[in-house]
Amino acid sequence: MLKLTIMLKRREDITRKEFGDYWLREHAPKIHSLPEANRVIRRYIQQIAVDDVPEGLPVADFDGMAELWFDDLQSAINIMTSDEYLGTIPPDEPNFIDQSKTRILFTEERETA
Repeated sequence: MLKLTIMLKRREDITRKEFGDYWLREHAPKIHSLPEANRVIRRYIQQIAVDDVPEGLPVADFDGMAELWFDDLQSAINIMTSDEYLGTIPPDEPNFIDQSKTRILFTEERETA
């Protein structure tokens, strides 16, 4: 199983609440509306950063993380390079994120004893 983690930074002109609301209510349904995405994405989780973290901790400069699970790397690449994805998802991102600060990480989970 392959996991894609996407670290997101909200646009400077919106609040974290506006970012989270848009991401959940507007952006996520666009992903779920793509037939091919529904076939290859095994799980899609949104994680929103919390406020009031104690000072002094090395907190990442992101407002949220998306986690998407795929059977393999090729499935992830196929959907992310498909016309339906490219015509729907990237054009919506400027509505709530600073695309220049988005970072991705492909990983394979390993359970430890």
